[in-house]
Amino acid sequence: MKRLPGVSDINVSYGQESLALTFDEDRTSLAAIEAKSHALGFTPVGGPVSEPTGASEAGRSS
Repeated sequence: MKRLPGVSDINVSYGQESLALTFDEDRTSLAAIEAKSHALGFTPVGGPVSEPTGASEAGRSS
């Protein structure tokens, strides 16, 4: 995930089976992040998406 353009922060919780990341929508789309999740063998599920300061944060569960 970190290799995707615009992804600047990733937090993984194996105990909660979740992933939170911050990304720049001008460089990477949410669809690209979801596609990468699928390619890595995970299934994205609904989670919060917010836009704090020009970037987006998406919470996903594996």
